[in-house]
Amino acid sequence: MTNSVATQGGTKMNNHYVNTAPAAPAKSFVGPTETIDYIAMRQRNLQIEERENPKKAQLKRDMERQERNEMLQLQFNSWLKPEERRITLDTVDEILSCVKGTIELIGRKYSTHFLLPIMLYADKFVKRSGLIEQDHVLNLLLISTVVTVKFWVDTGVDIDVTAYVSGIPKKTISLMERNFLSIIDYALYLTPQEIEKYYPLAVN
Repeated sequence: MTNSVATQGGTKMNNHYVNTAPAAPAKSFVGPTETIDYIAMRQRNLQIEERENPKKAQLKRDMERQERNEMLQLQFNSWLKPEERRITLDTVDEILSCVKGTIELIGRKYSTHFLLPIMLYADKFVKRSGLIEQDHVLNLLLISTVVTVKFWVDTGVDIDVTAYVSGIPKKTISLMERNFLSIIDYALYLTPQEIEKYYPLAVN
């Protein structure tokens, strides 16, 4: 005869505890290396297409760039307070140039894969902290860029150079970074779903 006693999270059977509680669904997270590998694989496939059918591949790349810029425009405007002036596609190009220049000036070679986490982290920040003014978009992206480069590149960021490039005092940058990380709850690893959703931002 089997003696069983139900307990919270399991059942005791013949003096042995058997865990019968339903397992919590595991949420898969992906680090920088896996994300870069995924983006590289997608872009290698496009490079193969370019060799086999250059005209078709170029058309596809142009469409991806257009999709990227339209996605960025929608994203930027979703961060703005209702009374703020909307961001145009021309402004999107200017913002992209600023992000690229910031990364290169702080001593890192720009790669399109940086844009994916930069935008994802910034979006998390706005969703948790509230809408912002258009004048604050570049500062938000600056701090998201610093956080991204620190997490995604082993050598990190030179805070002195960052302060010089941005014109923001070192102490203020450090405070902004801590506030940013606190608001996004230090959630720097990405899910496969997030990578797929934001992949259009990683095109060349």
